[in-house]
Amino acid sequence: MSTRPAPAGPVDERYRVRSLERALTVLEELGQGGRDGLSVSELARRAGMSKSNSFSILQTLIARGYVADDGEGMTRRYRLTPALAQLAAGALGTDSITRSGQRVLESLTGRTGLTSRLAVLDDGYVVALLRVDGPGPVQLSTFLGRRELPHCSGVGKAILASLSDVEVDAIVRRIGLPRRTPHTITTSAALKRQLKVVRERGYSFDDEEDHEGVFCVGAAFRDRDNAVAGAISVSGLKSGRNEADLHRLGAIVGAHAERLSKDLGAAPGR
Repeated sequence: MSTRPAPAGPVDERYRVRSLERALTVLEELGQGGRDGLSVSELARRAGMSKSNSFSILQTLIARGYVADDGEGMTRRYRLTPALAQLAAGALGTDSITRSGQRVLESLTGRTGLTSRLAVLDDGYVVALLRVDGPGPVQLSTFLGRRELPHCSGVGKAILASLSDVEVDAIVRRIGLPRRTPHTITTSAALKRQLKVVRERGYSFDDEEDHEGVFCVGAAFRDRDNAVAGAISVSGLKSGRNEADLHRLGAIVGAHAERLSKDLGAAPGR
């Protein structure tokens, strides 16, 4: 699924800057390239450019802090940096969220030993703005700044649970309920039943619904107007964990979400 945004309105072709378009294409392809990044050859092929053009654009983006490189010579690979998430935070008006959220995620990962994320809703999708990786050699491929389906993620369901059924229906009609794994919810009725449970207990589960073998536990946080502004979550490998473990993590994630809500000026309690 492409993450390229649609034009906001009519475009006058006379004023399109082709070099800028090529740079944006490089960013989009790197965003789809995974945690390990792309080599120059891979990027050039995917972007439909020459290797020399791709390399020049990469060097400019590295100089501005939007791309990082790892390795030497033919093994060098390029990946996006969290700087793009900071741009997204500005576009979404979430600067204060990212400042407070970073501290809360660090505490959450320290408490659970799991990778934590903070995400907000953007036109029906969820976009992760922050991530703190858990310790150890196993790292989950969770990317920043990319639009994700809300119905099969912990952060997504935590945010959807704050919406009315009418609002949820509108999102489902627009982006659907694609099946990601055999465990994914694919009907509106089943999604609504689960969101009702999320509202009652205060946290959500992604039980191998987005990636097989991976679980996620999410909880929403509120801003100073007491409106849900986003959600935080922890993710890890499902193997060896039972339902009691997930509920224990739900209480921890929920407490950290309440702490973030307090930092953002929300009134105590839901």
